[in-house]
Amino acid sequence: MSKQLLGKEAIGNVIVPPPETLIAWQTDAYPHGITRTWMPAYCIPLLVFSTILLAIRLTLRLRQRGGGFGLDDALLLPSWMLLVAFTGVVCWSSENGTLSRHMWDVNPLDYPTVALSAWLGQFIFLIGTCLVRISVLLFYRRMVKGTFKRRWKWSVWVAIGFTVAWTLGFCIMLLATCTPVEASWKVFDPTYTEDWTCADTRPSNTAAGVLAVVSDCYSLFLPWSMIWPLDMPKRQKFALNIIFSFGIIVIVAAGFRTAHSIKLGTDTDSTWVGFWVYFWTALEWNLAIICNCLPSLRAFFRAYLKDTVDKALNSLSSRSKYRDTNKSTLASQQNIELQHTITIETEKPYHHRRPSTKAKESDSDTESTERLDPVPPIPRAHARDSQQTFLDMQESPPEFSDSHAPWDRSRSNVDIIVTGPEEARKPYGQV
Repeated sequence: MSKQLLGKEAIGNVIVPPPETLIAWQTDAYPHGITRTWMPAYCIPLLVFSTILLAIRLTLRLRQRGGGFGLDDALLLPSWMLLVAFTGVVCWSSENGTLSRHMWDVNPLDYPTVALSAWLGQFIFLIGTCLVRISVLLFYRRMVKGTFKRRWKWSVWVAIGFTVAWTLGFCIMLLATCTPVEASWKVFDPTYTEDWTCADTRPSNTAAGVLAVVSDCYSLFLPWSMIWPLDMPKRQKFALNIIFSFGIIVIVAAGFRTAHSIKLGTDTDSTWVGFWVYFWTALEWNLAIICNCLPSLRAFFRAYLKDTVDKALNSLSSRSKYRDTNKSTLASQQNIELQHTITIETEKPYHHRRPSTKAKESDSDTESTERLDPVPPIPRAHARDSQQTFLDMQESPPEFSDSHAPWDRSRSNVDIIVTGPEEARKPYGQV
């Protein structure tokens, strides 16, 4: 004889709504027609991004860049496959309306579907995230292989054993929740007539969430304590610690997932609360794979992008220097004053004519000539240095004994300040 569902009893981690709640759901006291359809748009980009990083890591390892292909890489591949299956379950549940609506808007005939998707998602998640955690710990062991103390190696193996033990324990518990196993979801089908028994797994689910957070914290703090004693540049240590610090986001996601899992065991609106369990589970799992692949990006950068990035940076640096040089040249042309001191030896103009002399008379005719004063020679410019130019007289006018027409000679110094761009300078001899 089959057992009948009673109100407020839990099947696994799902609480069965009592009859009075089912009746109240049909009233206007509960909002109807509200849906959330953005789960696929959230999960698929996360999966694509984690897939790209995983492909980069596996490609580098297969090509012997950044280390050879190891067990830590091999474990990531099945974990990723399970993540793809989990994403498919989540998107399918969202599209058929069993995850995107309140429980009172879900057709009662779809309750078994809701329970099945939740059971599958939980089982896949336990195995997939366990593989990621073991992969991370094996990567730590590879990183310190042959260079670290034995106690650190044992701490890695102890962490791996602890992770495998509690994961297998909860997988067995999940399989043994109901007898037969199919009763875990078929008990919500009114037409199911088989005998069944189911246990309340809410306390164990809470414990599983707490252990997952503890494992993530252990996987985060272990590399911090392992890296600092290593003989490597401090800059490289700092960079590795920043990469491993992204694991804090995984811990935060695991904490929110655990909190909503606890709430799921106390709220009859299973689909609405379960939506957020799926949300944080997808984030935690994808981030775990992403953080596990981040150290490979350094080898990828050095192998394929270093030359391209260096050329781009050198080009930008050359352009910047060229612009700075042009600006500096323009500023010097506009703002720098060039001073030149010019010394000119001048003489006051001579306004008297020299006495005329008469030529001798000849038989043919008589001619009188008069000699005019010689024109003083044009001063010739010659530069003694780059800052000063002197103009000196090549000759002095002849002295005359005529007291009525004295050559009044004087000397004066004239300082001329010339400013302007260097291109505008002209030799003073051409002025």
